[in-house]
Amino acid sequence: EMGLAPLPSYEAPLESLADTPELAAEYPLQLISSRRNTHFHSFHNSHKPIETLRSLEPEPVLHMHPVDADKRNIKDGGYAIMFNQRGKSRVRVEVTTEVPKKHVSLNDCWPQLNEVTPAYAPCPPEITAKLGIGGQPSYQNVLVEIKGDKK
Repeated sequence: EMGLAPLPSYEAPLESLADTPELAAEYPLQLISSRRNTHFHSFHNSHKPIETLRSLEPEPVLHMHPVDADKRNIKDGGYAIMFNQRGKSRVRVEVTTEVPKKHVSLNDCWPQLNEVTPAYAPCPPEITAKLGIGGQPSYQNVLVEIKGDKK
């Protein structure tokens, strides 16, 4: 009755290593986002007003595989510039095998994530209005490049 397909179907992302190889040649890392360890649905302001939560995650941290970090001469705990055709942002890097090669992960609710993501929301507004839920940004559909920042 809402005009939706009865079952979900695959939709290729707007940007990905496999589906947009020409863009991946320039921006070879798939940016994914995840929940912060201290994230609560009632707080969408990077937890700045809550000192205890702010002390646990005082700044955004980009998780990067050691192979990708080594290739870019980026050290664990150092800073880097994450960029693409939309913009750039400065983030601290944690080198970890918890993300796969050719992927980087930045927890959501940080303005730095918004600098490189499109305004496009994958769930159309007419559907979110009918369902009574908000649209979500396309954080999982973004390609980026990372370079070390010596500052």
